[in-house]
Amino acid sequence: MKSEDAEAELVRRYEEMQRNGERRYFDTEDIEDIAYHYETAHRYAEALDVVEYGLRLHPDNPELEERRADYLLCLDRVEEAEQLINSLPSRSVDALLIRAEIAMIRENLPAAADLITEVLASDELSWEVCLDVIELFFDYNYADRIAPFTEEALSRLPEDEQEDFLHELAHLYEERTLPEQAITTYNRLLDKYPYTLDYWIDLARLLEEQGKYDEAIEACDFALTIDENNIEVLFFRGCCFYDKGDLKTASQIFDSVSEHATDKGTALAMLSTCYSRLGLYTKAIETMQSAVRDYNYILNADLYCQMASDYYETGDTTHAREALAKALDADDCHLESLLFMGELAVKDKAWNDALTFFQRALEQDPNNLYATENLAEIWEELSFTVKDAQKNEYEQKALEYYAAAIDLSGGNDVEMLLKSALLHFKRGDTDEALQEVDAIEEMSHNPDTWKDMDAESRERTKTLLEVIEFLRKRLDSDLNTDIYYF
Repeated sequence: MKSEDAEAELVRRYEEMQRNGERRYFDTEDIEDIAYHYETAHRYAEALDVVEYGLRLHPDNPELEERRADYLLCLDRVEEAEQLINSLPSRSVDALLIRAEIAMIRENLPAAADLITEVLASDELSWEVCLDVIELFFDYNYADRIAPFTEEALSRLPEDEQEDFLHELAHLYEERTLPEQAITTYNRLLDKYPYTLDYWIDLARLLEEQGKYDEAIEACDFALTIDENNIEVLFFRGCCFYDKGDLKTASQIFDSVSEHATDKGTALAMLSTCYSRLGLYTKAIETMQSAVRDYNYILNADLYCQMASDYYETGDTTHAREALAKALDADDCHLESLLFMGELAVKDKAWNDALTFFQRALEQDPNNLYATENLAEIWEELSFTVKDAQKNEYEQKALEYYAAAIDLSGGNDVEMLLKSALLHFKRGDTDEALQEVDAIEEMSHNPDTWKDMDAESRERTKTLLEVIEFLRKRLDSDLNTDIYYF
């Protein structure tokens, strides 16, 4: 295999020849290297052109003919590929694999199995070839053949190739989103090579991704018996405890790691996150400030938003807003920060600012219930500040958002139904109001309606139900459509 520079020079010469309409000589190895350059970029039509040019220079070369058949297959020109490969006498593993793939395309599994058996018996068998076979099984929905093929391959591969084969097979399972098979393969690797640190790290990562935190921690512990001071493993072990919900242990680990790690900022950022979730908001702020001030740690939008929450919990809304502004500078589409900014604006009754933030939030998540509910209430609040046609327009917008919120909640948001009904009553839309009242009354008798409400929402809902009942009684005595909310 040529160096990258040598390959690049070959490609440059070939492309220059094409631009100038020239004919230059390349030996077969050069042709294969140029074709491989295009192949790795999935530019199969160009790779085929290279090989066909090579065949004009080297007619009937068997390796180039096999390459040509392979690229025809990549371009879904199955008939041409089949005709070509069947005309070649070659029984190389490349030729056998091309024939096996065509057999799978034709759904002729017995023929494919015979060809793969021949591959296994070939003197050219290698762990890379075995992986090519497994890729075919995946691509043509014969995944059930992988386990028996793997056993047969391992019985035939030399000892010094078995490790590479299993390691790459684990990666292949990961690429194919088959984590359980990848975990099994790593465990098999570790049975044979128990002192390979990287395998323990990869296994721990996979187990953590599957939510198997205790097993991931155990894998980290095994890794630490190999290298007890490995910062990567220690840090990841802390992450496992964090994800498991054992924040106290996680914070102790991150605190210890921060003393020894080269990247102290990252460890301190995780320690701050632990403190935040533990309700130690002042410590969380101080720790994050240290990460930034002392170690030049660059916060992302999530961490700025976390700091904003910590400031808010300590009653420091000024710094909370500053942190949120920095979060949105880092990512102007950061949904959580937009919602938080909107919430703060609502508390300040800065309705136009709140409107802007919640509308931006809905642009990121059109089905966000919290933003939709707030927009309904904000438009109604804004309707109190205008008159006549504009008032009607704002109320209509409020009703549209109330309807959207009710729809997003599956029709079970009692508070939104109540507020929508009250606004309909106020506007004189009694039919619409009564439909919503009927739904509300049905839900109000269902215990499930109340069980998930906090105390504040429960009291507010009861008050609104009383208002609704009052308005219903007034319907028979010429409802005053100018009644406002209590």
